[in-house]
Amino acid sequence: MSDLSRQGHVTNLGLDPSAHDVYTRTNEAILEHGLALSGGAVANVLAMIVWEGQARGPDDNTAAFEAAARERGIRVTFVLTT
Repeated sequence: MSDLSRQGHVTNLGLDPSAHDVYTRTNEAILEHGLALSGGAVANVLAMIVWEGQARGPDDNTAAFEAAARERGIRVTFVLTT
């Protein structure tokens, strides 16, 4: 990880890993970073969802990531692991 960090390939968000909303805040940061890299051109951003294809319940963070991407107008694609 330290090699990747030095090369600028890892971003430390400085979040408390035990915080109840750490995954939500991470998802938001990922989406905002993608939009920033695109210069705000939402058409140039793609959210890739890697999962089984089914939410495990209302608190599923992967499903929340998909919803947050769609709310921003970001295209979504899936890689199914099943």
